[in-house]
Amino acid sequence: MIKNNTFTIGSIENCGVGVDISGHVEDNKFSIDAIRNCAIGQRTSGAATIQDQLGLPADTDINAIKEALSSLVDTKDTPVKEKEETIKKLPIWEYIKRAGDTTKILKDLIELSNSPHIQMLISQLS
Repeated sequence: MIKNNTFTIGSIENCGVGVDISGHVEDNKFSIDAIRNCAIGQRTSGAATIQDQLGLPADTDINAIKEALSSLVDTKDTPVKEKEETIKKLPIWEYIKRAGDTTKILKDLIELSNSPHIQMLISQLS
């Protein structure tokens, strides 16, 4: 869950959906100057957990996700295959195996770990 952030957006115009907020948005503030000529101005869907977003089972331990992301950050400059092997040695691997599409989940975890805001995300997962 990401919380206690402020998102400032200027003008959104001529689109299908101006803002699509999915997931848990607790205590986040959204400031949008204007939404014009959009089929849907703002759409908010249910509270998707990090587990949902990554395709992991609902009972995936959040600490296992934090550990995996932290490990990937620590191995940022290593080849993808080595990163995958690192993940396979961590507790999260048991959850990933149950999820089905291990390749996609590994890819998504690695991509997420390359985000410029990954440290903030890790600190806010609860």
